[in-house]
Amino acid sequence: SRLLPTIRSRCQIHHFTPLTTEEVERFLRERFHRPDDEIRLLAKLSSGRIGRTLEIDLSAYEEMRREAVELLSLLACSNRVRLLRAAEYLGRRLSREEFEDRLDVLNILLDDLLRLILGVPLESLTNSDLAQRLSQLAKQLTVEKIERLISRFEAVRRDLQRNVNRHLALEEVFLTEAA
Repeated sequence: SRLLPTIRSRCQIHHFTPLTTEEVERFLRERFHRPDDEIRLLAKLSSGRIGRTLEIDLSAYEEMRREAVELLSLLACSNRVRLLRAAEYLGRRLSREEFEDRLDVLNILLDDLLRLILGVPLESLTNSDLAQRLSQLAKQLTVEKIERLISRFEAVRRDLQRNVNRHLALEEVFLTEAA
């Protein structure tokens, strides 16, 4: 849309289907020397896009994932005090981009939890390397609660466009879900 209309009128749009996880894994194995579990995780996180795979900082993702699993554990056991501290940390101390990255990781984990509860094979999870920990967490949550959390985090993401106070938005989500 930044191009002049005369140039845009001469352009053709090509839509590409995403690659399969196996194709992305094969690409990564051929070009990079990494452990198989890292390659598998990168391929699943890529959503079938090679360029996306190359942008992922796996150590940063794993740190965000660790924080997100802890947050979901707090939501499962309704620890209000620690949830309020988490809302403050996520809402005030992170940049908007870092905050959105955390929401992405939470959504990936919630999707894995939902799939676990519904009986999907462990190896098909995005975070299959955390299958045991996620299985324990899935026992503490219901499908309804996971769906509510997904919906509420999507609403927070939409509200970011209107410059919502992230800290207050998270407090509202956490306190409502911890009740």
